[in-house]
Amino acid sequence: MQILQARQFSGERDDYIHAFVAYFDVSFTKCHKLMGFSTGPRSRATHWKQTVLYLEDVLTICEGETIIGSMTVAPNKKNPRDVDIMGKYSLRGRRCVVSRVQFYKMR
Repeated sequence: MQILQARQFSGERDDYIHAFVAYFDVSFTKCHKLMGFSTGPRSRATHWKQTVLYLEDVLTICEGETIIGSMTVAPNKKNPRDVDIMGKYSLRGRRCVVSRVQFYKMR
């Protein structure tokens, strides 16, 4: 199981949040030549893709408000090729107050 560090995201404008997008960066540091890539949205495309984690509720965030969240990732007990994801997030804003735990399975 891997618990990813809690993160905070601040709204840059008044808007709605329907999902979180997860991606990864990797570096191969033991090679003769340093290599690596990112699957991030601002990086060059690879065959790896981002993962979209849709929320049960649409969140309303206002400029300057902060969402706090964390994610736990673990192999599925029945099928080690599947990944179980638990996401926790909370927002205490002017238009939206929510604290939720959501579960996902990635195949």
